[in-house]
Amino acid sequence: METLVQNRKETRLKTERLQLLESIYKDYQKSLTPEEWQYLPPGRLVKDIEGFSEFKDAPYDKRGDMAPGYAAQLFPAFIADWTGSQQLETLKLFPQPEGSEEPFETRLKRLDLATSVVTCMGCKYTVRDGWTLLGWKSICRHRRNNMPGFVHPCSTYEVNDNAVAAAASLVSCVGLDPSTATIEEMNARNDRFMCGNCMAEDGHGVRGLKAYTWVECVSVPMFIHSKFHLHDQP
Repeated sequence: METLVQNRKETRLKTERLQLLESIYKDYQKSLTPEEWQYLPPGRLVKDIEGFSEFKDAPYDKRGDMAPGYAAQLFPAFIADWTGSQQLETLKLFPQPEGSEEPFETRLKRLDLATSVVTCMGCKYTVRDGWTLLGWKSICRHRRNNMPGFVHPCSTYEVNDNAVAAAASLVSCVGLDPSTATIEEMNARNDRFMCGNCMAEDGHGVRGLKAYTWVECVSVPMFIHSKFHLHDQP
C-alpha cells in the first residue's frame, strides 16, 4: 500500500508541475500580439525545455515552485527552436535542385508560392482542414494541433501533387508564372473560377454554376473538379 500511495503522489506532483509550467507559458503568450498566438508551439511541449529539468526532477515531497521571470527568459529560444525545426521538416518535402545549396531564407520563401501545397497524412481522411495546406502559416497552425491522446497527431506531411497541378493551372489561367506566383498575389487578385465539369444548379430562384475562389478550387478533390475556368466578374 505504501508503494501504491507513493506512486500516486509522484504522478500527482508530476502533473501539477507540468500544469504550472503550462500556466506560466500561457501567461507569457498574453504578452505577445494576438497575431503570434496561433503560430506558437503548443503548451504541452514546454516540459522539454532543458532549463526546467531541475524543477521537474526535484524530489517528490512537494510540488515546488517556478519563478515566472526565469521561465519567461527561456520561452523565446524555445519558440525559435521549435519554429525552425518545423520549417526545416516542411522544407524537406521540397528537395533542392541537385548540385545547389540554397540559403535557408531562400528555401523558406518557397513555401510562399501558390503551388507549394502539402497535405497532413495524419488527418487526410478525417479533417478537411488537413487536406490542403497553403503557405507556412497554415502549415504551422496545423502542425501545432493538439488532439487528446496523441502527442504528435499531425507530424507527417507530403506534397499534394493533385493540388499542386490545380494551383499551377489556376495561376497560368490568370496570366502569372506558376514558378514565381505567390499565395499573397493570388489572394490579392480575388479572382473567381467556374468548374467546367459541373452541371448548373438552381438556388434562390437562380440557375447557374458556383463561382470558386482559387483556394477553394485547389481544395476540392481533383477527380470531381478537374477543369476550372476564370469567371469574368462584372
